[in-house]
Amino acid sequence: MSGDGGDEGVFVDNAGNVGIGVVSPTEKLDVNGNIKGSGVCIGTDCKTSWPSGTASWGSVCNPAAVGACSSCCGPGTVPCGYMGRQVTISGTTICLVTASSQGSCGALACDGGVSCCPWCPFFYSWDGQKYVKDTTFIYKLDGPEKEDIQLRELTHLGLTGTIKAKIVEEEPETSYIDMVKILVVDRQGDSKKEYELNPVYSSRDLEKILYSDDQYLVTNQGDEISLEFEPAPALPDGWTRQVFIKAEGYYILK
Repeated sequence: MSGDGGDEGVFVDNAGNVGIGVVSPTEKLDVNGNIKGSGVCIGTDCKTSWPSGTASWGSVCNPAAVGACSSCCGPGTVPCGYMGRQVTISGTTICLVTASSQGSCGALACDGGVSCCPWCPFFYSWDGQKYVKDTTFIYKLDGPEKEDIQLRELTHLGLTGTIKAKIVEEEPETSYIDMVKILVVDRQGDSKKEYELNPVYSSRDLEKILYSDDQYLVTNQGDEISLEFEPAPALPDGWTRQVFIKAEGYYILK
C-alpha cells in the first residue's frame, strides 16, 4: 500500500480515493479488474444476486414529431423527438429511450420511411394500384435562406397511364413549394436521355408550382395536394430508367 504513486497493488491518494491496480484513482474505489463479493449496495438498495430470467428486445417506436409526445412502445415515456425500444426482462416490459431522432433523423426516417421528425413534406406515388409513401422532398431545407432545387429518387411512381402523386404535409411545419417536376433519366452505356414532366393538374395552385419564380404553393400540417403529370416517353429496349422528383422550396418548423 502506498501514497507515493509507486507500483504497489493498492494505492490511497491524499483525497482518500483508493485504487486497486490503479495508481491515480478518480473515485472512492477505483479498480482495474473484476470484483467478487456476496452482495452490493447502492444507498440502501442491496442485492445479493442478479435478477433471474432473460431479456428480449421488442419493437422500435418512433413517436410523432415534436409536440406529440408518446408512450408508444409500452410502459414508460418516450420524449418528443426521441426513439424508444421495448425491452422485456423477466417478464416485465419497459420502454427505453434509445436514440434522439432529432440528431439522426436522416438515417432513421426522412428518407422515405416512417415519420419521426419535422423534416419536409412527403411525396406519395401512385404505383398503378395505390398511393405509396415514396420519399420526402425539399429535404432539410429549413428556412428561406436554404431554398434550393433538389432531386429525390422515386421508386414507386408508375409511368404508364396517368402519372399521379400526392403531396402530404404530415409534420408540424409550413412548406413553401416553388416548383415540382418529375425527372426521368434513361441510360444505356455512356448514353443518357433526360425528360422533365411538368404537372398538368393540381388540386390547388397549379400555376405556383410550374416554374421557379418565387410563387409558392403553401402547405401546412394536414394538407394533401393531388397532382397529375405529363406522360412519360416509352423506355427503349436495352435502356435503364431512374425517376426523380425535382422540386424547389423550403419549410419552416412550427
